Amino acid sequence: HKISQLLEKCDIIKKNIQKDNEELRSKLVPLYQKMLHDLEIRIREVEEKSEEASKLINQQGDKWHKEIDTIVSQLKTQLEKIKERGVKNLKVNKVKMEINLSKISSVLQSNEETLESNDLRTAIEYKSQNARLNKGLEIVDVSLPNFTPMEINQQSIREQFGALSTDVSEDHSLTSTHQLLMDKPVEVSSVYTGIDYLQNIACLKSDHIWAAHGAASLFDFNKKEKIKSLRFDRGLFERVYDIAVLQNGELVYILSRTNAVYIVRNEKAEMLIMLHDWVPRGICVSFFGDLLITMTHECQSKVVRYSGTVEKQVIQVDDTTRCDYLYITENRNRDICISREDIVDVFTETGERRFEYIGHRPPPKWNQAFSPKGIATDSYCHILIADINNKCVHVIDQDGKFLQYIDCGMRRPWGLCIDSHDFLYLADNKKKSMQIAKVKFLNL
Repeated sequence: HKISQLLEKCDIIKKNIQKDNEELRSKLVPLYQKMLHDLEIRIREVEEKSEEASKLINQQGDKWHKEIDTIVSQLKTQLEKIKERGVKNLKVNKVKMEINLSKISSVLQSNEETLESNDLRTAIEYKSQNARLNKGLEIVDVSLPNFTPMEINQQSIREQFGALSTDVSEDHSLTSTHQLLMDKPVEVSSVYTGIDYLQNIACLKSDHIWAAHGAASLFDFNKKEKIKSLRFDRGLFERVYDIAVLQNGELVYILSRTNAVYIVRNEKAEMLIMLHDWVPRGICVSFFGDLLITMTHECQSKVVRYSGTVEKQVIQVDDTTRCDYLYITENRNRDICISREDIVDVFTETGERRFEYIGHRPPPKWNQAFSPKGIATDSYCHILIADINNKCVHVIDQDGKFLQYIDCGMRRPWGLCIDSHDFLYLADNKKKSMQIAKVKFLNL
């Protein structure tokens, strides 16, 4: 009986093996053969494209080498000055620290002698030196130089090649950026755009600002005129939610109904990223060239980081009762700053929530509820937030501490951007204004 059961079990196992073999022959073998074939094709494509790219790189390299020697020499000289100044400041600070440390050692020795002594007069006449020694404690911050390579441009190769910049001022301590702010910021100029209820702006370079609504227009603040115009391929009732400029100067934008990110290349719009069910709300370009996009879906909100078209990171927002993310920017310390309907959220680069800013006491001039729109950051990690209800811009530090208001007069600030010289540009959303204002707010 046991033998017959084993034989039956063996027959069942063999039938299962036959089924497995049939599946392997009919499905997996052809599938793997096709995959191998596709891989061979892909390998050839990669090799061909790599060869093509290599030729283009060599061609571009030949062009750059003709112009680059002088620029490299100038930048190295500038870098050497930054290094010398930084090292000098640190050494001066080091000497001060060593002197203070020597004083502390002397005080410690004197205190120990007093403790060991039975001289009542010495003990009674003792005076603490701690307060005096604490006053001498000052930490001077010296930032590291950064070099940002840019796409070559024969018209302005020096500017296009790259900008040597530092994170924070070398002449100020870690807590001194507040004194950089002007007591009364000044509107230095403005440009007429012809766009009513203006919202979205982005800096291409100093004094060259993109403004977008149904189309995109590039304005030159020096010439006070429009120098380029692009039409967006969009639906009848579709509007532009936000725009940004890539490090190579290409414009990217998001539309309200297609749930997609577009890029303008050779003055033609191409779809860059399709988000399907997720609605994009705001977009910005990170320090390293990634795209940061805020998006919502059925009252869920998240921030997604893209390298080109590849998703690299998702920051899921815990609050599922709101889906109102608007504008986004990255601070110099790599924090991610996002404006919402009535608050500003700030996350670390890894996606941890750092703080929320719910506004300061309302400016007495208007005394309305905090209504954040556009958001921008400067070279000193200040965060600037457009408050359309109170016709002002809030300035807070990188930790969320309120610093000051920038009074915008009768303007209704919406979109914000800051150029490489730390001038603030704001889009006036007031009816029939149609202007972008340029504001100086730092003592530089």
